[in-house]
Amino acid sequence: MPTIDWQFNAVALPLLAAVLLAAGLIIYAYQKRQSAPAALPFIAVCITGGIWTLFYGLELITANLDGKMFWNNFQYLGIPTIGVAWLVFALAYTEQDRWLKWKFIAPLLIVPVITMLLVWTHSSHTLMYQAIRLDTDGPVPMVDLTYGLFFWVNAAHSYIVLIVGSALLIRQGWRSRQVYRWQAIITGLAAVIPLVGNVIYLGRLLPFPLDLTPIGFVIAMLIFGWSIFRYKLFDLIPVAYQKIVEKMPDLVVVLDASNRIVELNPVAARLLNVQPQGVIGRDVKSVFANWQAFVDQCLSLGDGRAEIKLERPNRDPLWFDVQMASLYGQAGRLQGKLGILRDITERKQNELALALARDEALSANQFKTQLLSNVSHDLRTPLSGIRGYTELLLLGAYGDLNETQRDSLDNINKNGQRLNELITELLDHARLESGKLTLKNGPVTPRELADKVSASMKILAEAKGISYTMEVDPELPTTLIGDDERLQQILQNLAGNAVKFTSHGSVKALLFKASANQWGMKVTDTGAGIPMDAQSSIFEPFSQLSQSSKEDRKGFGLGLSIVKQLATLMGGEIQVSSIVNQGSTFTVLLPLLTEPIAEPA
Repeated sequence: MPTIDWQFNAVALPLLAAVLLAAGLIIYAYQKRQSAPAALPFIAVCITGGIWTLFYGLELITANLDGKMFWNNFQYLGIPTIGVAWLVFALAYTEQDRWLKWKFIAPLLIVPVITMLLVWTHSSHTLMYQAIRLDTDGPVPMVDLTYGLFFWVNAAHSYIVLIVGSALLIRQGWRSRQVYRWQAIITGLAAVIPLVGNVIYLGRLLPFPLDLTPIGFVIAMLIFGWSIFRYKLFDLIPVAYQKIVEKMPDLVVVLDASNRIVELNPVAARLLNVQPQGVIGRDVKSVFANWQAFVDQCLSLGDGRAEIKLERPNRDPLWFDVQMASLYGQAGRLQGKLGILRDITERKQNELALALARDEALSANQFKTQLLSNVSHDLRTPLSGIRGYTELLLLGAYGDLNETQRDSLDNINKNGQRLNELITELLDHARLESGKLTLKNGPVTPRELADKVSASMKILAEAKGISYTMEVDPELPTTLIGDDERLQQILQNLAGNAVKFTSHGSVKALLFKASANQWGMKVTDTGAGIPMDAQSSIFEPFSQLSQSSKEDRKGFGLGLSIVKQLATLMGGEIQVSSIVNQGSTFTVLLPLLTEPIAEPA
């Protein structure tokens, strides 16, 4: 270390004060590092600028040339790097995250590193300084340097990165609104002040070689301090407003990490009846003071979405589809929250109207079911009389009948029987719809069940010239627990439909053991088949295939609906597979019970 002769220099005092100010800004920015991605690069700016200013101040209060050059060398720990630090700060502040990667930043440090090496080895070359002398013509002795080639390379590099960084900040401010505009523009212009001082120094515009760059840094530090307290630098991070469509119909509110309003669009401002610039920086709860419950629900969503009701005194409530999203900056730090609120009040009102209409429809359906049940009961009484008198006439109770009369009475009797079957289906459907049909479970013999259905099905099949077979799986238990009448109804419906819709080929019915816990009834035919688009609707009440013949469409289309409802009531299900013009297979799977279910005590 060379001998140092000290001298008083009043110019050095504000430089040393600026170092203290830079230290204070570093402490403040460090506290904001978690919520503000630009805080750490700003710390780097303060450190590099502080180093330059500190050691230039020590140079000024040193009288001898060797001592001054000793402090000059230490200044270059900050001089060549402050421009890179400023550019990184500008990139982070304007959220140009794609450039904040080492593969882009590392090349910018090549010139500063070479500059530092050349400064500390300047005695062995002239790349940095061609001549060094002590100027004593000014108020105090100062170093007068004639710079070498690489000094100007470093100067050009520093100017470029400083200008680019400042341009990014000024452009960001020009694109932003309200508080952000001045926040970014003032910050960008602050960096220009040391640059102007450097131009004055290098251009030798003063009569003595005083470097005004560190003094410009003092002024910049004062501007940064004022920006921090006036415009809440690092609190109100400028989320790029251009990403938010100003004219979008939804309400948009942007909050910082402390839930202060950073931005809100005109729709939100109209709802609040406020001017946007009047609420920027205020806590969202104080702005929405009358809607605390609504705000709490929104904030509690985190990164989520929900429909939230906004109660308004003496006015109809509003409904919003609220979507909240966290905004993360560099390195995944939470930067703030974005809230998008879509007014769905009209949709909610429509949903309420639909709900009322649905309730009315359900009430009407219940009335229809009850009416259907009552009418069906009432129809049976006169029908029983018609069928009774017909039977008496056929038996000759009122005298002999000729052949024509007998044929007519046979037709009356058959149609009465058919009408009775339809009434039975209507009554079953009404009871199933109303939940009043109860099962009468008891022992069921699968073989007897098969024989009862086969007795009538074989006659119908033979009349149409098709084969009919009924098989019982030998692995099926000889006795099951179930409602014998309803099981027969299911099998009768499936087998009857198969025979009805099969004009040639065969109908095969099978009772089988499906698994340890299930048994089933399967009916397969080679009939007309069912189109794929109709297979989902054939189990609906009163549903009939449009391509069915007039003969096939006799009835109300309740058979399969009743089969499905009975299967569901028994704890089972029905399946269908069908190919048009090749046939269909209906399978009913039911719980395999061999012991009566214990009734609850």
